Amino acid sequence: MGPSERRAWVWRGAASSSLPDLIHVRGRAPVLVRSCPVVSPANVLAFERALGRALGGSPERALELALRRATQEHPGLVCDERALCAALARGCREGDPEAWLERVRAGDLLLAVCAELGQPAAVATLHRLIAPEAERATRRARVPVMDAPDLQQLVSERLLVSEPGARPKIAEYTGDGDLRGLIRVIAVRALIAGG
Repeated sequence: MGPSERRAWVWRGAASSSLPDLIHVRGRAPVLVRSCPVVSPANVLAFERALGRALGGSPERALELALRRATQEHPGLVCDERALCAALARGCREGDPEAWLERVRAGDLLLAVCAELGQPAAVATLHRLIAPEAERATRRARVPVMDAPDLQQLVSERLLVSEPGARPKIAEYTGDGDLRGLIRVIAVRALIAGG
């Protein structure tokens, strides 16, 4: 990649009180990728309700940046922002919400929320994450209990299918840690249990 092909993300201040537009710079010509969605009072309220307490200070910026990271990682996934805000809050039970919003794996959480809702694009992306973890787990197993495609199917079922009245395992993911780590744990436990 030559200097003229160098890519960088820069912020451009907006004239209004909303957050700035995100600009992608390729070479010297800036290109507007899209405006940042403004965090609505309904989103903050959804976050506060799921958190179980009112927020002090100004968490809107941290919440906005978390939502932005999520949509940048998975631009094809569409989720009700209030549902995502509630999911973000579920992982932040103690401590500083702004610090939590800065470190949460928002993209993985968006993927989990969309997969729980059964969105085909999210389920397909999740299957693409499961496949290499299933392959790795079966390769490392001392005694092969099942092959990688069977393990992939079993992990998918454990993540996405639930008993009547219960939520699927993917709903337990809070964004604290890599989603692949959860997938890896489920794959290894399935192998140890023998399916």
